Amino acid sequence: MKLTPSRRSSVFFSFSFFPAYGAVEFVYNGFANADLSFEGEASIDERGRLGLTSGLNIVGIGHAFHRYPISFRKTRSDPSMHSFTTSFVFEMTSSDGRHPAAQWNQGSDGVAFVISSTDKFLNDSLLSGPYLGLFDMSNRSNASRNILAIELGTIMNPRFNDVDDNHVAINMNSLISVNSHTAGFYTSDGGFNSLRLISEQEFQLWVEYDGKAQQLNVTLGYPWSPKPKFPLLSSPLNLSSFFPSAVFAGFSASTSTLATRHFILGWSFKTNGEPPQLNYSAFIEGWERRNYSAPAGPGLEVDISQDIKAFQGCWETIRLGDQQRATLFHIQRSSQCYWWVQ
Repeated sequence: MKLTPSRRSSVFFSFSFFPAYGAVEFVYNGFANADLSFEGEASIDERGRLGLTSGLNIVGIGHAFHRYPISFRKTRSDPSMHSFTTSFVFEMTSSDGRHPAAQWNQGSDGVAFVISSTDKFLNDSLLSGPYLGLFDMSNRSNASRNILAIELGTIMNPRFNDVDDNHVAINMNSLISVNSHTAGFYTSDGGFNSLRLISEQEFQLWVEYDGKAQQLNVTLGYPWSPKPKFPLLSSPLNLSSFFPSAVFAGFSASTSTLATRHFILGWSFKTNGEPPQLNYSAFIEGWERRNYSAPAGPGLEVDISQDIKAFQGCWETIRLGDQQRATLFHIQRSSQCYWWVQ
């Protein structure tokens, strides 16, 4: 794989090839020098982004995993599992000449953060499309492995009881989810703001597992805003009996109906503690220019506290809440959509 990095990136990690039975942490501020294993279409582009699908094929699969196994136990024989926290910034883009609207609000099929007993999948004839490159037509993983997948789904499949074509879900060895919800975040006053995952915009996901309480929380938001106070998903899960002593962490994505690109821009992970803070300026283009208020315009951001409303038949009204920042780049780039701040 040829890398031609043109952006700043930094990597920090603390691990050994054999799983260390203590705290493990790493952070990838861009992936130009990342030590990952790849399968399928996954690669690092010239900007240091981890691309899981190439966008060249309508049907495709990509996997990328942190190369070294991670222990979630204090000792090999310890029955209890470590807590862990991970956070990553991602972007999904979809473009198909036959479907102009897909350029910014339709996708195929999704991406997932994965913890698995293996980092090798392609030898098992796994399927693209709604199977996320992790499962087969039986809707289950191979019996020899266990998979926890935090799904960012952009297609609705009634067979899997998907809530819609824009959702976040917790999956364990199956695409029939343990828990799922329309993508978005809860505000401090109890309101809900929906987010469109396919929007050529960066989002951030936090996944937190409390080993003692056996509770998994998943939270979605923006990299330029504090993590929302309330998780989008919260489920009681006993992962101690689900996983072996050492597992792999990484990402999987697949496509089947539209040529879609799934990018991971930065990733931070730690067992038993808060992971290192991501350095957004190292992997989000124009980050420095985003940290001020300015009149609405392509590529700029504004602080708003009202609704952003659409006219001329635009697809959705988005409420962003007090003191949230919203990019208007992908909205104003559409020749068929006009927006203003009321």
